[in-house]
Amino acid sequence: PLRDACEDGLLALLKDDTCAELLDLCVSQHCMRVANACRTHALANFAKVSRTRGFLMLDESMVDSMLRSEQLAARDEESVYEGVLAWMTAGAGGNGGGGHGFLRGEGLLQQVRFGAMRPAYLEALAGSPEARASPRLRTLIEQGL
Repeated sequence: PLRDACEDGLLALLKDDTCAELLDLCVSQHCMRVANACRTHALANFAKVSRTRGFLMLDESMVDSMLRSEQLAARDEESVYEGVLAWMTAGAGGNGGGGHGFLRGEGLLQQVRFGAMRPAYLEALAGSPEARASPRLRTLIEQGL
């Protein structure tokens, strides 16, 4: 059928830099076969996918569900944090916080395992502008140390 052919065409476009945009589109259009493939790809390649413009445009619930997934794969927890931070600071539409202060979606930080990060990384992070702007982030860093 036509739907299968369209889904096959979308699946052929799936790569790191298109994954998040395809995921968002396919979820909104109830194209679940492609959405599931995109989600699987995003989880397996989180560090790369989280650096794309499409990832920055995902809604908070989608990012949260990825962070909660047992299938999330990343070389280290620092790369997970960096992806989350990029999303948080991008704001809706990439406008630097979406009018909600410096960081949007600070609750996502609860999904990052700060205790699994290298101490030197956490120490550097403690002095960052993001940590100075977010009491929640400072607390999580301190708990990770």
